[in-house]
Amino acid sequence: MSRLLQKIIKVTNVTPTKSIRTCSTNLSHQKSLNAEEEFRVLEIPGWTKVEESTKRYVRRKRIAPPPRADSLPMDSDWTDVWPTASSFKWSVVPFPIRQGYIRKMCENEGIVPGKYGNAELMKIPNFLHLTPAHIRKHCAALKAFCTPWPNELDTDEKCQVNFPIKITTRDYCKDGHSIRDERSRLVTMTVALSDLDLDEHAKDKIKRLVGNRYNEVTDVITIETDQCPTKKQNFDYAFYLLSACYSEAWKTEQWESDITEEDQAGFRWSSSESKLAVDKALSGMKNSDNQENIVKNYADAVSDIFNIGESEENYDRMEDAATKLLFR
Repeated sequence: MSRLLQKIIKVTNVTPTKSIRTCSTNLSHQKSLNAEEEFRVLEIPGWTKVEESTKRYVRRKRIAPPPRADSLPMDSDWTDVWPTASSFKWSVVPFPIRQGYIRKMCENEGIVPGKYGNAELMKIPNFLHLTPAHIRKHCAALKAFCTPWPNELDTDEKCQVNFPIKITTRDYCKDGHSIRDERSRLVTMTVALSDLDLDEHAKDKIKRLVGNRYNEVTDVITIETDQCPTKKQNFDYAFYLLSACYSEAWKTEQWESDITEEDQAGFRWSSSESKLAVDKALSGMKNSDNQENIVKNYADAVSDIFNIGESEENYDRMEDAATKLLFR
């Protein structure tokens, strides 16, 4: 009985197994399976021995072309060879150049180093792009954008009358990391005070506004601007300063009516007691044809004594003007 139970238990503990067989009708797939029957070997750096390949890559050696200066024709256009600003290139320049310093005569046989591989020639700026041929080409290219000079402005006097404001700027040519030079931002504006449409009050006020920028001897106002980073900005700023001073000069404040003759910066004929005395003296005299010119000469002579200073020449002028004024 026990043996029968053991057989029954063995039969019940056996699990049925299923076997599935797959097949492929693709011949290429079957071939790939046959080729990959072997497993790939795991390569661990430092543990697995790898056979080194004896095949080495041979780099193709480039042959350097000869220097351009050796093959440069004698009649070649230098503007095409060196069109723009550039550092010195020994292989392009066809003429010999030497630069450097020799401490002892035993160095380089006492000869200054030539242009080949000379770093000193690359440090300094060169003007090989500003030859006369380059400048002629530049002028020819800019000529299309220029207008002819007016025939009416044939003298400096006519130019001064039509264009009283003079602008002076400076450009610098240098070799560096930037083409901009800080000194080129300076703009100088000059204009004669007599060319500005101002009356006596406005002239006196604009003199006070500009201060030491006005030259009494030459009668010229000079404005220099360099606060802005570019030349164009300083150019506009200079015109702004002149416009602001001009507009402020024409304004009359309420306190200006209380200014006396002693408070003025200089002698002013229009508001002086001398003018009142002359007008009173001439009121009882007969008017002449050149009375206006005589009075003007006398006013200029008196103004020069007060503004310029007392001198024998100024006293002689005043004496002549007073004589013509009284005995005309």
